[in-house]
Amino acid sequence: MSESNEFISEAQEIIEGLSRDLLDLERSVRAGEDFDPELLNAAFRHVHTIKGLASMASSGTGLGELSHNLENTLDALRLGKLPLDLDALDLLFESVELFGRLLAAEVDGDEKVDVQPFLARLAKLGKSGAASSASDELAWLDDSILGVLTEYEEHRLRENVKQGRTIFRVHASFDLLAIDVGLETLKQKMKAYGEVITYLPSADASADDRIEMDVLLGSKATMAEIAAGVADDGVTVHEMGGRTSKSRSSIPPSYSGGEPPASSRPATPPRPSTAPSSRPSSAPPEPPPPSSPTPSVKPSTSPASRAPVEPEPDHEHEADDLSLRSLSQTVRVDLRRLDALMNLVGELNIVQANIGSILESLPTEERRREHVRGLQDQLRTMRRRIDGLQSGILEVRMVPLGQVFDKLARVVRKVSRDSQKDVRLHITGADTELDKLIVEELSDALMHMIRNAIDHGMETPDERVALGKQAAGRIDLRAYQKGNRVVIEVEDDGRGIDWEHIRDVGVERGFVTREQGRDMTPRQAINLIFEAGFSTRDRASELSGRGVGMDVVKTNITKLSGMIDVASKPGRGTRFAITLPVTLAIIQALVIESAKEIFCVPLNSVLESIMVQPHEIVTVEGHEVVSLRGRTLPLIHLSRIFELETVESKANANLYVVVVGLAQHRVGLVVDELLGQRDVVIKSLGKALSAVPGLAGATELGANRTVLLLDVAALVAEAISGGSEDEHLLRGVNHVG
Repeated sequence: MSESNEFISEAQEIIEGLSRDLLDLERSVRAGEDFDPELLNAAFRHVHTIKGLASMASSGTGLGELSHNLENTLDALRLGKLPLDLDALDLLFESVELFGRLLAAEVDGDEKVDVQPFLARLAKLGKSGAASSASDELAWLDDSILGVLTEYEEHRLRENVKQGRTIFRVHASFDLLAIDVGLETLKQKMKAYGEVITYLPSADASADDRIEMDVLLGSKATMAEIAAGVADDGVTVHEMGGRTSKSRSSIPPSYSGGEPPASSRPATPPRPSTAPSSRPSSAPPEPPPPSSPTPSVKPSTSPASRAPVEPEPDHEHEADDLSLRSLSQTVRVDLRRLDALMNLVGELNIVQANIGSILESLPTEERRREHVRGLQDQLRTMRRRIDGLQSGILEVRMVPLGQVFDKLARVVRKVSRDSQKDVRLHITGADTELDKLIVEELSDALMHMIRNAIDHGMETPDERVALGKQAAGRIDLRAYQKGNRVVIEVEDDGRGIDWEHIRDVGVERGFVTREQGRDMTPRQAINLIFEAGFSTRDRASELSGRGVGMDVVKTNITKLSGMIDVASKPGRGTRFAITLPVTLAIIQALVIESAKEIFCVPLNSVLESIMVQPHEIVTVEGHEVVSLRGRTLPLIHLSRIFELETVESKANANLYVVVVGLAQHRVGLVVDELLGQRDVVIKSLGKALSAVPGLAGATELGANRTVLLLDVAALVAEAISGGSEDEHLLRGVNHVG
């Protein structure tokens, strides 16, 4: 991966992280709740890291200037010098979009993005915030502690006191060799009770192989509750101040973790608050800032060692240190390298198939049996190695759908505000994984669906209240694994789809005839929204109504060997369900023969294979169907679909039927022979065959034989919507569960 590509990839990941933190902050602000200060810290670190990356990459697109100014604004927000309100969040979200445009300009190299108008509004926001006035919330705190706190830590102390929290000092003793693990464990326990403000080394030392630390915690819990929750060897809790004396009058000033003290038990004297000030000047260990994900001890000669390098005091150094620490073991891999490895796997599969063919053709004389057994052993070994290589590559290609869902959260926020509607997005299953290529191709389709759901499906707040609904609309974005496939659902609680109106518009605009419209079922009418150019709007809005959208969605999903299904209840909402394969790289396939032509069917679409006798086939409205366990199964002859020359068969010969299905749809493919299962690598079709419906690609089998891979999703979808005579047969008999 080149340095430029690595810079773009890393910057994009950081910007997505910034977006997630801002979305979480906005949820708290809108709900009127106290936001998690760590989210602002994380946003600050994200922007600081982008600034460093832009500096190293010598970016001339404005990334460095934007990140520097935004960093100053975020620093003022986290220090309380600016209020975190919706106006400030609007600007922060706009910066995310601006970062995206600047990165695009970095890639294209020919587009200049002007950041000055945004920077002017950012500067105006900074001038609107009044500097925080001095107050005596911390008058009770010893100056020796105030002297070693950073500006941010002091601000968080004041905020905790303002919010009515008590400040506790949690004293802990750790084994010097296991301090990272011990301190992180203690931190996680304390976070359940409040905000971990800072870590301070203690002058107390019980042994040379142990280290003493004090942690400042702001909490509304009692000291007894905190001590019981963080109970451990060497951990004691001491109350320092912050809440009024009346609220603390019945609480003993200090006790160790374990059973809460009895009221009659004399209180343990508090540890002197001046302890931290007596740290030696030589080089005692200094704890990490509270935002550090993995605390560690670093030497520091004095508070002056935190002196700033740039005008942003001490936070610059803090962010620098954090930005160099990897939070995961994830490695970015250039997809082109993976494709090269995938081609190698494909070639190995071909070699394996050729070896198998040679073995089958060898004579079976006694003198050659030993050589045959040796080749068979090598073949089995090769198969195991290929399986391992294939599995490893597929795992590397898999990415969580959360990468797309996070982007959609921003889309919902922007579109709902532009349309003056209040819409909340609820996400489940973001950790469900799909092939990277599928995820990338899926992004635009999901964005179209979200925009249409808000523009067409969602009512205004006043309309919703009048209908007895909550003023805020809801869109559920769900993903889950179902067998060998992944299902993604987009469901809203809006006005739903009026299928009769859709049908009437379809008739009026010539998508269907009046006779066809009269016989249409609700599902068939709703499926008209996937026709190219179909729209119920007389005039296009800024969001939709141009007749391009849902047909693009269906086309993109079909290209991914997927299928989209829609269900709607007027006044209740609409649900779109997308069914996709987990990967399109290497798949298991069933090899079949029809009219002397060989095809492959993706095994994850095959439900079963059956044999039927000719007298079991009946004709319904001119189409062949068969009864399968009490359900009607439509039949499609591959030879007829692809206009192949068929060979006359015996009148009473049994027929092979491969039952394939996507979502709730089931179809029986009538074939001549079943030739077994194979792992295949999908290759793209050439221009001559790329426009043929029902074909997903090509693959190579043994003996250098190229065969076509059937696109089951396209065949089923075309059959549902209607096409050729055989494809049209699914209408009215497709719901077989």
